[in-house]
Amino acid sequence: MISTNFIDNIGSKLSDPQFSSFLAPSFIFWFGGLLAYINKYGITSLELFLNQYSEISKIIFLIFAFILITLSAFLVKSFDLSLLRLLEGYWPIYMQSLKKILIARKRKLISHAEHHWQQLAVKKELSNLTRDEHELYIRLDQNLRQYPTDPMMLMPTKLGNILRSHESQTLSRFGLDANVCWPRLWLLLPEKVKFELQSARSDLYISTRLFFWSCIFSFWGIWLWWAFPLSIISVFICYQSILKNASIFGCLCESTFDLYRRSLYDSLGWSLPTNLSNEHESGLKLSEFFWRGTLPILSNMMPEGLD
Repeated sequence: MISTNFIDNIGSKLSDPQFSSFLAPSFIFWFGGLLAYINKYGITSLELFLNQYSEISKIIFLIFAFILITLSAFLVKSFDLSLLRLLEGYWPIYMQSLKKILIARKRKLISHAEHHWQQLAVKKELSNLTRDEHELYIRLDQNLRQYPTDPMMLMPTKLGNILRSHESQTLSRFGLDANVCWPRLWLLLPEKVKFELQSARSDLYISTRLFFWSCIFSFWGIWLWWAFPLSIISVFICYQSILKNASIFGCLCESTFDLYRRSLYDSLGWSLPTNLSNEHESGLKLSEFFWRGTLPILSNMMPEGLD
């Protein structure tokens, strides 16, 4: 009766969407390990092992299994940001040569795509695009949008460039350094906006976690022939999910700056930029103030009481 209640409680927990998204990948990984053991030693060996223990001992084994699954899930979750940054292309020093090669290759691809896009853009202005050329123009425009506007900000991976592209838009349009200004802007956002951003970021972290679990599941391929191809398929699907969630999160962050960036000036008592033409310069000075505490020379932009 006790063991049945225990199993029922675990089952009810796993049926909870939030809880299952957290524990299910770890459970599947360790279940794959159990299948690998059975495949190597047979189900009879497992039955003989369990039959030599009492009911209470089996319950203890279940508790330890649940603890192992939970601790594994927490351990992987603690590396969410590190895993994401690794996939973005923030690699250790010994991988810098590979990073430079990949970035140089992307620069060539971007240069070729931009040249082709510009040719199509000229034809578009003259309304001379065919249907196929118009579709190619849109596709090239969308692809180029996934790269940062500044070539110096290029990353070696597609994921890194998607996130960098949204950061660079904020800097090129408004002069605001997203990395410097974001923590300040976050404190000024409405709760509804924060909720949407947190949900998008959570989806990105979850897909990153699933990618990692899919990678290490291939370890069981030593004993299970189907584990490795299943891992490859899962890795591909999870990476596509990461790219999609990164694009959504990046768009939301960029939109947040579009709509709420002026609250940064208001919170400091700085004069708002009068138009978009001088906003870039104002944004650069604001970013510099946040980063180094350097006050602008122009008195009408200084915080009230300091001019």
